[in-house]
Amino acid sequence: MMKKYLGIIGFILGCLGVLISVVLEYFYGVSLNPLGEISFFVWITTMAISTETNRKSPRKWLAYTMTIISLVSIGLMLFIYS
Repeated sequence: MMKKYLGIIGFILGCLGVLISVVLEYFYGVSLNPLGEISFFVWITTMAISTETNRKSPRKWLAYTMTIISLVSIGLMLFIYS
């Protein structure tokens, strides 16, 4: 059941992260560019995984590969920005 809503959850998380990043930059001058970029990346990843898992014959290896690559990429982004 949860796989059905994975794309929507990713969309909401992505929008919240980007919105927080933009509001803090515009009103307070605080730069949270990593938050916006990581949120956007999570949004894209969850939409892709959701699309793959909701297919009639999903390829699990592709969903697992996307998950691993996205986790490694997010880890690298956090390492670079810290």
